[in-house]
Amino acid sequence: MTVGRVLRSPAWQARIMCAVVLAVVWASVFWNAWSNAQQLRSEKRVVAASNAKGFSEYVGLHLLIVDRILLTLRARDKPHASFPNHADLSADLGAMAPMLLQVAMTDAQGKVLASSLPMTGAVSIADRPHFLAFRNDPTDRAHFSPPVVGRVSGKMSLQVVRPILRDGEFQGVIVASIDPLKLQEYFQSFEAFAGGGAVMIAGRSDGIIRVRFSESEIIWGQSLLESSGWKHYSTERRGTVDVMSVVDGILRTIGFHQVGNYPLFVGASSIVRPWMLEVQDGLVITSALAAAFSLLMVLLTRARVRAASDQQRVIDQLTLSRQREIEANQIKSHFLASVSHELRTPLNAILGFSELLSNQSANPTALKFAVLIHDSGKRLHSVVNTLLDLAKIEAGRMELSVEEVDLGRLTATMVDFHQISAGKKGLTLTFSQTTPSGCTVLADTDRTKFVQVLNNVMHNAVKFTEQGTVTVSASLDGECFAVHVSDTGKGIPRDRIEHVFDRFSLAANGRSLEDGAGLGLSLTRELMTLLGGSITLTSEVGKGTQVEVRLPGVRIVNK
Repeated sequence: MTVGRVLRSPAWQARIMCAVVLAVVWASVFWNAWSNAQQLRSEKRVVAASNAKGFSEYVGLHLLIVDRILLTLRARDKPHASFPNHADLSADLGAMAPMLLQVAMTDAQGKVLASSLPMTGAVSIADRPHFLAFRNDPTDRAHFSPPVVGRVSGKMSLQVVRPILRDGEFQGVIVASIDPLKLQEYFQSFEAFAGGGAVMIAGRSDGIIRVRFSESEIIWGQSLLESSGWKHYSTERRGTVDVMSVVDGILRTIGFHQVGNYPLFVGASSIVRPWMLEVQDGLVITSALAAAFSLLMVLLTRARVRAASDQQRVIDQLTLSRQREIEANQIKSHFLASVSHELRTPLNAILGFSELLSNQSANPTALKFAVLIHDSGKRLHSVVNTLLDLAKIEAGRMELSVEEVDLGRLTATMVDFHQISAGKKGLTLTFSQTTPSGCTVLADTDRTKFVQVLNNVMHNAVKFTEQGTVTVSASLDGECFAVHVSDTGKGIPRDRIEHVFDRFSLAANGRSLEDGAGLGLSLTRELMTLLGGSITLTSEVGKGTQVEVRLPGVRIVNK
């Protein structure tokens, strides 16, 4: 089966339409889900950026307050001698008091000289990274270190550190310990850890995570230098990035924001899920609806394909029958043409000898038989010629011999020719012509074939009219020459009129076989088609028949 035939097949058209509709439906489902996922992801980026900004402002405010405490204590003449106890310090801090675990001061060797908490025995932080950071680089700055277990408080705490300098000489550090659990509680209150979220505080200069909070743990110390987001963290004050976390290896959307003027930033992150998981509930519902629609479409298409297949089988059978009919008609036409050719030779002999006998016979009976033979031969000869003409037309071998024809004179001549047969039957045959006065109506056509048409129409009118009149009129209708032949014969039943131009249509006309073979009107229509014209017939039982012949392409010439 060729591609063109497949595309024209109703069954395949139904299948293709079903496939297209289902493709559009499912594409719409996934496109809608993907669009919703992108919208949700965009909203998450906005939330991450907003959380990072809010959390950085919170951390920055507390660092500023703690840093001011450190600067105030450090500015005293003998800071360790007048160091406040933790109760007085907490009273001054008010709402911030629970977050601040301790404030302590050391000498240049790391020995703790004073603390807001009571100390038992000597305590040294000489090995602590936040102490070593200033002993190795005694620059006045605020330092925020990862969590350590305090040697005085005994609790995990974040260290905010300032150096103590005298005339540029390193004299020790002053340290404030912040409770990370309080920060975690604050972030938790904003549901920062929902859905696998996390919050981190990290250095912008060294890339070290000071502390990272999630719902289940607190971690610190990892480096962000290998992260694809580091170039943004270290150069931009704020932003949002999608990166693979160096902590848990999960793709995350991270909003980051610098903490005040400190070399720190806060990052608030959420997990980047596959887009289908982002809209899982909606996707399940729409997919279920699409699946139900798809099933319905498949069932309807299956029914349509079945009906189309049945219809195609009927069409194929009809096409085969039509082909067989055409082949049968061709065989019949070929057979009739062959038989007609074979009949011509003996017919010519019969006509010739019967005419000879009728001219030479003195016996009345023999003369009568000779005339009967001759008349029957002429009728058979006419049928044979008609069959040959029809066979030529069917085979496309009928040629036209075009010449200039005076249509009015030709029509009048044909009327005169049939006056004799009409007079023998006692009929009145009249002719009228409505053309411009003093003009001739001409056309370039095949005279012989137009004569055949007029002869057949007038002959039928006279032949099938027993009494009354036969009227022939010719007129111009635009560029057509119209010949109208009307008789007062018995007419043709309405249900048989549509068959009068079919071959062997005597039954349709209600005639007997004695009246002819039923080929005349069929040949007449074929001839008019060849001439580019037309022939129409109307009839009413008991009132007669009207035939109109129209030949186009006429021209009017002055005589």
